[in-house]
Amino acid sequence: MPHAKDSTRFIIANTYVDWFEFLRARKPRKVNFWLPSGTPLDVARGTPWFYKLRGTTEIVGVAFFAAYSVMPLKMAWETSALIALKSSSP
Repeated sequence: MPHAKDSTRFIIANTYVDWFEFLRARKPRKVNFWLPSGTPLDVARGTPWFYKLRGTTEIVGVAFFAAYSVMPLKMAWETSALIALKSSSP
């Protein structure tokens, strides 16, 4: 993971097929992704994150970095699912 705001132009992150399919079916306006570590993330707001399916070279989406916070894994997963569900509601 990059740590220098000045040198980071974009990030390529792996995502699981199941999570991608979950989001694609709901077409949310906002998404929340988590990293499996508590390593501080020093990335500028607006930095593009390209998502590729784990185990492939296929880029399946892009998002723009907004914020970072540290939380327990269970809370991160529950928060991600809630945001995806709420933002896909009419």
